[in-house]
Amino acid sequence: MPWKKTSKQEQRFDLVRQMISGLVPVRELCRRFKIVRQTACKWLNRYREKRLDWYRTGKGLRVEPLTVRDLFSRYGLLIALLRRQTVAQTRREFARLFALYGLPLCIRCDNGSPFGGSGPTGLTRLSAWWVKLGIEVDFTTPGCPYENGAHEQFHRIYKAEVGLPA
Repeated sequence: MPWKKTSKQEQRFDLVRQMISGLVPVRELCRRFKIVRQTACKWLNRYREKRLDWYRTGKGLRVEPLTVRDLFSRYGLLIALLRRQTVAQTRREFARLFALYGLPLCIRCDNGSPFGGSGPTGLTRLSAWWVKLGIEVDFTTPGCPYENGAHEQFHRIYKAEVGLPA
C-alpha cells in the first residue's frame, strides 16, 4: 500500500495540533518533523493569529476585542471591539473605565502588545501610564496563559456566545 502524501500545510497543522495537546514534548515533535524549535513556535503563533482573525463583525470588518475583568468579583467590566489594539485606543478605553469604576490597585495582564514591552522594565507607554497612576502592573509569565486562566475562560465563553461560525 502506498504512503499517504500530505501537504506542507497538513503537516504544519498536525504539528500545531500536537503542540496544543501537550501530550508529546516539543523537543520530540521537532525531531519527528525535522524542524528547529523556533520554526515550531512560528507555526504555533501563526495558527493562533489566524484563530484571532476569527473576530469579525457581521459586515466582515476585523476587530480585536479588548476585555477587562475584575479578578476579585469576577465581573466583566469591559468588552470593547477595537479596529486595532493600539496604545492610544486601549488607553482611551481604560480612561473611560477608570472614570466609571475608579482606579484599581493592580492590573494583571499578559506580556503582549499593547500591555507588555521588550525593554528592561517590560513596560509599554500604556503600562507605564498605569504605573504613573499608582496602579501595580502584574505581568503573567511569558508563554503561560494558564496563570490568567479565569480570564482565558472569559475569552472562550465570550467567543462561544457571540462568535459567528467561520
